[in-house]
Amino acid sequence: MFHTRVDLGRMGMLVGVAVAVVAVGLLGVLAGNAAAASTSGNRTQGYWEVTAAGDVYSFGSAPFYGSAGNLTLAQPIVAMAAVPGGGGYWLVGRDGGVFSYGVARYYGSVPGLPASSRPTAPVVDLVPSADGQGYWEVTAAGDVYSFGDAGFYGSAGNLTLSKPIVGMAVTPGGGGYWLVASDGGVFSYGDASYFGSVPGLPASQRPSAPVVGLVPNAGGQGYWEVTSAGDIYSFGSAPFYGSAGNLTLAQPIVSMAAVPGGGGYWLVARDGGVFSYGEASYYGSVPGLPASQRPSTPVVGFVPAKTTSTPTSTSTSTPTPAPTPTSTPLSIATTSLPNATAGQPYSFTLQAAGGTPPYSWTVTSGSLPAGLDLSSAGVISGTPSTSGSAAFTVQVTDSSTPNPQVASAGETVLVSSPAAPPLTITTSSLPGATAGSSYTATIDASGGTPPYSWSITSGSLPPGLSLSSDGIIAGTPTVQGNASFTAQVTDSSTPSAETASTTLSISVAAAPISRSANWSGYVVPSSASLVTEVSGEWTVPTLDCAATPNGIAGIWVGIGGDSSGVLLQTGVFPTCVDGEQQNVGWWEEYPSSRNHEANFADFPVSAGDVIEASVYETTTGAWQTRVNDLSTGLSGIMITGEGWGVYSDGSGSSFPEQGSTAGLSYSGGYTAEWIVEDPGTGTTTTPAPFADYGTVTFSDLTTSLPSWSLTSDEAVEMVQRSTVLSTPSPPSTHGFSVNYTG
Repeated sequence: MFHTRVDLGRMGMLVGVAVAVVAVGLLGVLAGNAAAASTSGNRTQGYWEVTAAGDVYSFGSAPFYGSAGNLTLAQPIVAMAAVPGGGGYWLVGRDGGVFSYGVARYYGSVPGLPASSRPTAPVVDLVPSADGQGYWEVTAAGDVYSFGDAGFYGSAGNLTLSKPIVGMAVTPGGGGYWLVASDGGVFSYGDASYFGSVPGLPASQRPSAPVVGLVPNAGGQGYWEVTSAGDIYSFGSAPFYGSAGNLTLAQPIVSMAAVPGGGGYWLVARDGGVFSYGEASYYGSVPGLPASQRPSTPVVGFVPAKTTSTPTSTSTSTPTPAPTPTSTPLSIATTSLPNATAGQPYSFTLQAAGGTPPYSWTVTSGSLPAGLDLSSAGVISGTPSTSGSAAFTVQVTDSSTPNPQVASAGETVLVSSPAAPPLTITTSSLPGATAGSSYTATIDASGGTPPYSWSITSGSLPPGLSLSSDGIIAGTPTVQGNASFTAQVTDSSTPSAETASTTLSISVAAAPISRSANWSGYVVPSSASLVTEVSGEWTVPTLDCAATPNGIAGIWVGIGGDSSGVLLQTGVFPTCVDGEQQNVGWWEEYPSSRNHEANFADFPVSAGDVIEASVYETTTGAWQTRVNDLSTGLSGIMITGEGWGVYSDGSGSSFPEQGSTAGLSYSGGYTAEWIVEDPGTGTTTTPAPFADYGTVTFSDLTTSLPSWSLTSDEAVEMVQRSTVLSTPSPPSTHGFSVNYTG
């Protein structure tokens, strides 16, 4: 049951206790009464600390049974629990995975449940049943999972929580349990009684730091709540023995544990620092270990190890006052200090053992590195300004009366020079490019040790661009499209160079396309030499003669049409005549006059026929046009200075003349063309109805030009009356398509 309110009379009593705890004058009274009422049943002579990586550290006489520090964990460790009778312990991960050591048995875990039964919230604690023959796991959402003989008494999983659950505690007899949220709200189940909670305190007494745990007292008639700032709140019959709330903590408190038989408790911080109160003894802590033995991951749990001794009976009518404890010898537990880095904040808390807390610290000889100071609470903090090694002697004085104890130890802090910042690529994106236009961009990096060297480790730059070793991308992209690649930078660090990688992309836009009233396709220019050969292949399209009953669409290859003013070309003309498609093979030298253009007779062409056309200069100096219908085996030939006609493939080089080209010559041109044309009605200013031809794909393109390739800036689209009627696709390897778009 979750109690949002308590009886006003009971609340008044609880508030009175809380106020008394805060009052400085009553602290000794409360601690004395608590000691007088305690018994010494199960006692502890040591404890364990556990880290998020599963490392277990034993202090005092706590035995070491094993750890998960050598395992690759799917999720970090979040809690530890000891077998109630001693002899072993469990660790639990954030995913609910359970690791058992010593006599601790494995009874199941959350990851072993059916997928539909597993929680979505992380597991935050594991608590054993009273006899150690089972345990519970609890999640941040308040879901409780029972394993072994652990009874299920309820959960907060069906509630809308203000804050997540951070801990769980079982009643001494094992017949119930408490859950506690980070705002201090307490949820009690089974025979667990509700004694109050932090949210029920007056607003002025509530902590600002989150609650991190709840621990019941020995009889289960009360409990403590502890915050990350070290504040302790006592409820029910739980005595107050002290808190770390008045200390400047190097790291926040993460856990609390009570002396098994009562009479005191420990707090443990994220760095493993241990704070003991009442009869809780200090046996050491992680920060007091040699630097080489300290963990790199935070401490997440603290569990006392139980030993059995004969209980001391006390009178129920007249309590026997507890004897005044005798202080153990004061000593400095810190044997070495972590290194510092110049220019970076530093904080470390010195640890003492024995004597009577609180302690007071001073430097008695030598000096701390410039920029660091030692507080009376034992915290070395600040920002060192220069590198080097500083040796000094620290002295700790306890609060023993009438004669305080004193202990001294030599310490050293090594301040290293700041390391170079990690190598990082600072360029997150690159500017776009345009096909056919020059491009330059630089990839930048920072950190590491210059100079840098750049390379491409996967993917590729757009064709036409390259990356230099100094990070400059330059060149002229040849095709439209997007290119993604991984760039890697390597610095000059020794002995091992650093590397960093990032994925970048460059988008190449199509070159501004040329426009024509009657052409669409590609025109490849030559600035150095005459074009002496051009060829290409396509399939005769089916025209939409229903839309344009008398439309036309010429398809051809040629030389010189866009450079010399004299075009030599050949191809086919699919034509709609009164709604029916007709196709003719044809050649022309343009501008033309008599005998300078002709259609081939006896050269039937059908839609779907594969056409191969070429224009080239022969070895005799004459020029020849040739249109081969690969589907019928017929070829239409024209040779300048001789004539034109048709012959079948394999019939030889002679052909029956259909006309003479005597006196016709050609001197070549500086462009090669592959075109779909609206040939017009005698002039290019009055085009004939242009038929919808669908798509024509030119392939197997050749020219006499060395090392040539199509580029987007060589494309031409047909535009009439502001309407784009026909447009070419971006080029592929020696090919492209032309699409009707009108």
